[in-house]
Amino acid sequence: MGKKTDRAFITQKEWIADFGGKKLKVGDGTTSFRPLPYYCCALSFQPFEDPVANPEGVIYDITNIIPFIQKYKVDPMSGKAISAKDLTPLHFHRNDEGKYICPVTFKEFTDYSHIVAVRPSGNVYSWEAIDELNIKAKNWKDLLTDQPFTRADIITIQDPKDLLKRNTNTFYHIQTGLKVGSGKEDPLANIQMSESQKTMLRQLNVKHEKESAERKEKQQEITDQEKKSGKFSYLPGQSANFTSSSYSFDEVKVDARFVTKKSWRKRIRKTSYKYGRY
Repeated sequence: MGKKTDRAFITQKEWIADFGGKKLKVGDGTTSFRPLPYYCCALSFQPFEDPVANPEGVIYDITNIIPFIQKYKVDPMSGKAISAKDLTPLHFHRNDEGKYICPVTFKEFTDYSHIVAVRPSGNVYSWEAIDELNIKAKNWKDLLTDQPFTRADIITIQDPKDLLKRNTNTFYHIQTGLKVGSGKEDPLANIQMSESQKTMLRQLNVKHEKESAERKEKQQEITDQEKKSGKFSYLPGQSANFTSSSYSFDEVKVDARFVTKKSWRKRIRKTSYKYGRY
């Protein structure tokens, strides 16, 4: 029953690492979440093609992370300052079926595998291989390239006991709305204020945009009705277009609060002189 063994049972470690036995909850313990798969870029949430890792082991596609760092100078996941030199290019290995595997144990990686990388070489291994053949054996050379490394050079890509760090809801670029490309940039992203204040301002902005759209829609309906009936009403600050069988005047800015009968006739006459009507 054990994976690739003749045992009729599995160990607790195998149950957690290979069979998804550990169920994590967040918040009050009743709300579950699905962690970002290890093979996806933490910025685009799409499968990576040219993976690099930050010092915490979060993977990005190099074509996504470099423009982001150039623009914002921070890590998309943590919000900490970061530069391109802090990124480590990773080298994943595949089996004949195209699945990612450990190049030493040949075990296929799953969402519950403990995956690590060695910084100097960028090679990605299972934790079991590094633990048994490097740490316990005190052999501080890369298992494929013989490059020397230290314990501090081991980068944890995925730990099945710590999937909370792969909760996308906590990512800095999700919480702040930072984007690169054609997407809209959050105007509050670089303003020094609390997140609660930013949230309040964003809500007010959404409300303002909704009310503005409703006003425009209402004004458009009134304009359409007036065109059909041939009658016009003038609101403060609105533009009025005049057409009749005799005259055609330029667009005139009208504020009904300050218009009298005398001043209105004077305005019409002044405009008419321009076209030689009087």
